[in-house]
Amino acid sequence: MSLTMSSYHTKLPIDNDKLRRWDDYLAFIEDKDISKVINLYERCLISCAYRPTYWVRCFKGSQAPAQWWKR
Repeated sequence: MSLTMSSYHTKLPIDNDKLRRWDDYLAFIEDKDISKVINLYERCLISCAYRPTYWVRCFKGSQAPAQWWKR
């Protein structure tokens, strides 16, 4: 099962299956091109905005935060 457009808005609660898919997708993309990583985290933080673990994961990244502030 894949992430659908309904996965890209703030809707409570987000089910565990979608959270697992976000985790898998983020793990897959994190070592790729930084612009792809930034775009994916922006999309993830919309649908998982109420989940602090995703905010922490995002800002623990080595290059992403510096790149975001330049946008």
